[in-house]
Amino acid sequence: MCDLLYYLIQSNNITSTKVGMIDIGSKLCMKYPDLNNVQDILHYFFRFYYYNNQETIVNKLKIYDYYELEKDEYHSKYCMNKKILF
Repeated sequence: MCDLLYYLIQSNNITSTKVGMIDIGSKLCMKYPDLNNVQDILHYFFRFYYYNNQETIVNKLKIYDYYELEKDEYHSKYCMNKKILF
């Protein structure tokens, strides 16, 4: 997970994308403890986007439902407003 944080901090994504990916990535790691590196975690993101490829605009919040992850919208909004990544 530390490598994912390092990767996301260095990425050119906007803050909301980083916050979302950190939240989803950490929840994926808890649900699937066999995820050992950034490539394994990103595979789950890419698999979701491939699944949703038929849509012109992908609602990134659907990934929570796709992997049956718990959403915490209050925490996400708080992090976004304060620009806190983790």
